[in-house]
Amino acid sequence: MRREEFWQIIDKTRKKYPVGSDDQFFLLERLLCKMAPREILDFENIKNALMAEGSSFALHVATFILFSELSDELYEDMRAWLILSGEEVFTRITADPDSLVDLPINDPQAEIGGEGLLFAAEQAYVEVTNRDDFYKKLDPVREPFFKDPWPSTVQEYEALLPRVYGQWFNEQAIIANQDEDPEEEDE
Repeated sequence: MRREEFWQIIDKTRKKYPVGSDDQFFLLERLLCKMAPREILDFENIKNALMAEGSSFALHVATFILFSELSDELYEDMRAWLILSGEEVFTRITADPDSLVDLPINDPQAEIGGEGLLFAAEQAYVEVTNRDDFYKKLDPVREPFFKDPWPSTVQEYEALLPRVYGQWFNEQAIIANQDEDPEEEDE
């Protein structure tokens, strides 16, 4: 499978259903179930490569600003959602995360979700092959490691992503989310 074919599959799903919806994930899984096992693995390898290529410190920080919190899962969901939004959106936003403000997002927590993409190929592969060797057959992918210092002031957030900061930065929500952090309660 070539990337062009990957994006055609994504386009079929996003043109039929809202991006990040359960319906989009279900259709994607159904489309993948019609493919040979090697093609399903190719789809997953391309998705994994895009997730790594689309990863940047600025997108990491933008995800934090949009959700007023950050976890590995939120960051994965964000990048998966960008992929599910199609090649043009993925390319534009990963190149310039500050352009997230140009997308019609009113409530990031309600509207941004890509978790289904993270498991669609695996579910299709298991359904088609009835085997559990999916992850053993994938190409290794190395995620980038960020050495950038995390912004420590609101001015640093604003300097890094002025438009995203202006649209979504919510210091009260960030503080509230930190107060609710279950890891801190365990200490």
